[in-house]
Formats: sequence, C-alpha cells, structure tokens
Amino acid sequence: MALRWVGIVLVVSGCSDASSDASYEDVSSERQAVESSYDRPVAAALVVNGGAGNKGWVFACDSSNRLQRNIRTGTTWAGWEVFDTACVSVPSAAKWFNGTIDSVAVYARYSDGHLWQLYWPDATNDPGTAYWADLSALVGFSAITGDVVVADTNDSDGFVSVAVKKASNNELWTFDYFNGSWSTRKVLSSGTTAIRTTNTVSAHSGKFGGMSYLTGRGLTSTDDTTGWIARRQFTSYSTSFSKWSAGDYGAGTPTVNRIIPDHGEFPYVVARFGSSLKSASIATGPGWFTYQGCVVNGSPRTATHALTVDREGIGYSRGGNTTSTNDLVFFENDGSCHSVGGAMYSAATLFEYATSGYFRSAIYLGTSGRVIFYDPINDVHVHLTGLTLP
Repeated sequence: MALRWVGIVLVVSGCSDASSDASYEDVSSERQAVESSYDRPVAAALVVNGGAGNKGWVFACDSSNRLQRNIRTGTTWAGWEVFDTACVSVPSAAKWFNGTIDSVAVYARYSDGHLWQLYWPDATNDPGTAYWADLSALVGFSAITGDVVVADTNDSDGFVSVAVKKASNNELWTFDYFNGSWSTRKVLSSGTTAIRTTNTVSAHSGKFGGMSYLTGRGLTSTDDTTGWIARRQFTSYSTSFSKWSAGDYGAGTPTVNRIIPDHGEFPYVVARFGSSLKSASIATGPGWFTYQGCVVNGSPRTATHALTVDREGIGYSRGGNTTSTNDLVFFENDGSCHSVGGAMYSAATLFEYATSGYFRSAIYLGTSGRVIFYDPINDVHVHLTGLTLP
C-alpha cells in the first residue's frame, strides 16, 4: 500500500456543556451500569466495488473461533467462507480505493494474543486472493486483549489506524500504517498516561475535516464509567496532549459522528443515559439533546467510514418505541428515533463505505447466535444461515 502521512495530534477532552434549551439537560452526575453484550457489535461489514456492481462483505468470528466471510451480490448471499480457526475477537475491516479497484483488509485478535491482518489487494476482481500478516510480531508489540477497531483510513492512499488494548494493563494503543511501514502509538489522556479501558471502543474516521475520534467509557484501571473522547488531527508529525477534564457518565459505549440534531455539521457524541438516547456537540455544546420516539437499552452505533457527509448522523441502538424491548432502533440527524423490528442481542454494525443499496443496512446478533442482516429497502430481517456466533 502506498501512503501519504502528514502527522498526528491527539487531544483528549470531556463532552459536557449545559444549556437553557428545554431539549437539553445536564447529565454530568449520572452513573450507569457497566457494559453488557448489548453494547458490543458482533461483525464487520463494508461495501466493496464488485466491478459489475457493489457487493456487501460481512466478516464474523464464529463460536468455533473461525474467521468467516459472506458476500452479498444483488440480493443473494454466497454463504460463509472459512479462513482460519484462531480468531477470538470481533473483527474490524477497512478498504481503499485505487481507481476502479478496491483493496480490503480485516483485522482481529487471535488466540496468540496478536493483531492479525488479512489483506485483499484486489477485492474487486480477485476476492479469492488475500495475504496474512502478524502485525504484533512485525512491530514487536506485546499481547492484546478485547476487540479491535479500525479507527481511521484515508480512502485512496492506504493509511489505516487500528485501535487495540494491551492485555497486561488495558492501555489503549493504535497500530498505524503510513509511509510504507507499521508503527504503534499510545492513546493518552494526559502527559504520558494512557487511557485504560476494559470496555468496547468506538471510532470515527477523519475523512471529513481531517479529524478522527476514538470514544469509550472507563478512563483508568479503576474507573469503568467516565465517558471520554480522544481526538487527533493530521497537522504535523509532532504529538501534543491536553489534560483530561471530567466528562459525562453514560451507559455502554458512546459513538461519534459528524451531524448533531438541530445544530449543523459538528462532530458530536451519542450515548445512552438510562433509557434515553442523547447527543452533544464535541466542539460547541450546547449540552445534551434527547432523541424523541424511542426507549433504548443498548449502545448506539454509527458508521466509522461514511462516503459523504449527508450519509452521516444516522445509526442504530437497541430498545423500542415506547417500552424497553429488543428491537433494532433507528435514529437519525433530525433528532428522531423509532423501532424497525427484529430481535437484537448485540450492538448493531452498519455497513462502512455504504452506497445507496446499503445505506442504513445493518448486521446484528439475533436469537440462538444467529447473524441477522437488516435490509431497510425491503424492511426485512434476514438470517444469514450457516454460522453461529458465541
């Protein structure tokens, strides 16, 4: 992969501001339950240029630790294809555009505690040829724990950043590929102190505005509740940090996106507080906005890598319209949310780099370990048979 890298700055900040607007409230003293299975996604999904049309690729690690892929062409799923038997985390995927060809990579933690990459240089014309790389061995990194997440990519030049947690102390680090090589970088809350979290981490790519974000809950080895946002911008190769300022308490894993309801195109965080879904601007306030029309009990999820700004600001959580059930709940950037049915037992995975045929499509865990594809065009929930999740 050829790359262009122009530097990194990390800033960690809280996400609170109060407002006199009746739609907003101060939630800085709220504390919620620790993470549950409803706060964790179970698959990776992205849209790939298939030459004769776009295709949906879904990756999952099944109950037998097998990394598998299923490809959707039109409305037909090809079936699950097994790549190995050592995957022990939820995978995360990225792609790059090289003219008319897409390159794809999937990342996961393996039974040896290493971060592994499986890379398709020509996913458009040759989806059967891929190459393995043990990234932990490549850079001499110690064992990792939990799930991994692709934090950032840069469409055409191959840059990728993958967030991981050290097994020894839950420190948050990124594996960064740029200038033709891999390196690692600690995600800091202040000075040389790393964020340490046992919870799921969410990300938003820096494609729009050059700013990327990691967000989660739990800042230190003894803190499992504080919400945080780590921000970095490609302005120079030097790295500077700001001190952590007290954030808001939320439940589960928050998510970051680019369009806050009623307040234009600003980066914003969405989180669950009790049974309410709320959002707040990272940069400007004015406080927490409550989405109307739903009751939630799971973490919100948005796409990390949207193709255009107008396809941001939407996502899914778990809950119902008026009562706390197990429906897939859709929320959008006008501040509304509503159930679209289903029986959901995880956080949702939206399709990354979604085109019109996959915009608002999602993958989630259904009953008895089933992988479910939600098709919003036909408003149907499809069981992708042949694979059982843990």
